[in-house]
Amino acid sequence: MVGVSTIITAIVGILLGVVTGSRPGSKVDTVSVSVSMLLWTMPFFWLGIILLWVFAISLRWFPVSGALSGGLTADNPLTAGNTGDMLWHAFLPMLTLVVASYAGYSLIMRNTMVGELSQDYILLARAKGLKDRAVLFGHAARNAMLPMITLIGLNLGYVVSGALLVEIVFAYPGVGFLTYRAVLAHDYPLLQGLFFILSLTVVAANYFADLAYALLDPRIKY
Repeated sequence: MVGVSTIITAIVGILLGVVTGSRPGSKVDTVSVSVSMLLWTMPFFWLGIILLWVFAISLRWFPVSGALSGGLTADNPLTAGNTGDMLWHAFLPMLTLVVASYAGYSLIMRNTMVGELSQDYILLARAKGLKDRAVLFGHAARNAMLPMITLIGLNLGYVVSGALLVEIVFAYPGVGFLTYRAVLAHDYPLLQGLFFILSLTVVAANYFADLAYALLDPRIKY
């Protein structure tokens, strides 16, 4: 759940940041930045409670809790046969994470794009007759992606820890909810194992983010 929502969040935030960054001061930019600032300051658990109340309790479009109908047990595991039911249960938690998280990607990408589009190499690319799409995505967005790689790497590293508050609100049986239950039960060996795995994933994610820099910026190879 957290891994998929992180990927969706990064894609939505980066694309929106590219669009708004290429039109600074426009109505689209003003509305997008205002909405992003509002969502960026919104607590995950508060948004999750609102979505839970509206779509699960009032409208009854989605389940209130859990990952599967009947509970996730050894006799009822996650398989290809119940993928639809799994997505039905995971939709609201994923929507909470995407809505509350995309704003950070969008704002950082937008500000970086504004700075890149004012550089001399962008003026040269346009003077060579390149189309706006080629200049925007092939030159400006590629260089603006460098700080985003670090942000994506950090967030992917924390995927293993799950979304603690969101999983508690939706009683979703993820790693975050497992950590919460381990704290309540004073299960220190389980907590040590969870923190150890989290540390490894964060280090690995940062390492692969550094490798990705060289793919986007050839100067780093030197």
